[in-house]
Amino acid sequence: VNMWYMFYGCSLLENIYVGTDFVVSDACDDGEMFEGCESLPNFDPAVTDKTKAHTGAGGYFKQKP
Repeated sequence: VNMWYMFYGCSLLENIYVGTDFVVSDACDDGEMFEGCESLPNFDPAVTDKTKAHTGAGGYFKQKP
């Protein structure tokens, strides 16, 4: 449940592929999870917690092929 700084500072990270079983709903420590990940699609520097940790519209993840 601790995802604090999980991808922190990964400025060159362009894609995060996840399977259908990957969920972050139980994460309670998610501060700055995506801080500095400006190469991710849809990146918003104001949203670095788990809010965009999904594969839907505007999300930072991509569905694993």
